[in-house]
Amino acid sequence: MTRPQSPHHTWTFCERDLSNVSVKSTGIAAKTVFLHGPMLALSRVEGTNGQRKDNLMARSKPSARNALKKLREQREELDAQEARLRDEAAAELGKVLLECGAETIEPAQLKQLIRASLTIGIDDALKRLSPA
Repeated sequence: MTRPQSPHHTWTFCERDLSNVSVKSTGIAAKTVFLHGPMLALSRVEGTNGQRKDNLMARSKPSARNALKKLREQREELDAQEARLRDEAAAELGKVLLECGAETIEPAQLKQLIRASLTIGIDDALKRLSPA
C-alpha cells in the first residue's frame, strides 16, 4: 500500500518476518507491520522502525551567547589576517620604493608627498609631475 502525501513524500507498507524473534521476550507478534517514510532506511535491527537516530536528532537552537562567541573568534581571525596582509603590502611597497630609488627620501617627506598626492588625486598628481 502506497499513499503519496505530496510529490516529495511517500509512505510504504512493509511486513517483516519476526519468526526468529522470541515473542515472549519482546511482546511483538510474529508478523509486524511497519510504515516507513521515503527517506528512512529500512533497518534490519528490530525496534528501530527504519529510523536512524544520528540523522533525525533535532539540533538545539544556538544561543545568542554562543553566536557572540563565534563572532568574536571570527573577528580575531580576521584581525590576524588583516595584520598579515598589511605586512605583505608593506613589503611590496618597500620593494617598489627601492626599485625607483625612493630610499633616499626622508620618511616624513615621503608621507607628505603621498598625502598631497592623495588629496589632489593620483591621476592629477601624475599629470602634474609628468613632463609636458
